[in-house]
Amino acid sequence: QQTKYIGWEGEIQASGDAKDTVTSSNGPVSIKAKYDSWAIGIVAQYPFAKRFTVFGRFLPMYGRYTADFSSSSQSRKQVEREGGYTVGAGASAQFGHVDLRLRYDLQRVNFEEAQEIEYPQRLGLDVLWRF
Repeated sequence: QQTKYIGWEGEIQASGDAKDTVTSSNGPVSIKAKYDSWAIGIVAQYPFAKRFTVFGRFLPMYGRYTADFSSSSQSRKQVEREGGYTVGAGASAQFGHVDLRLRYDLQRVNFEEAQEIEYPQRLGLDVLWRF
């Protein structure tokens, strides 16, 4: 945290593997996909009381989408890297050096062939340790 109102924040995300099998005109196709990203950016906050704060954040991000497609006749791996951003808002309550934060985030990443992950949204309860 730089000042009472402005701070820095970073995040790393890893989706794990999503797997599915779809049927095409050439038979079944197995799909395995994964999404990873990292971001660092700014957080603006306004304390309403000694231990209660509302905040907004903006983090430029870098993401990587990987998909493996395989069928009985062929196998193909697709990897795309793209920039984007995360924008979010929330509130936190502080207990000593620990904040409990409820936040809502909207991410914007532009993958041309992966439209299904273009606007991930997240509502989360986070724990922040101040040091």
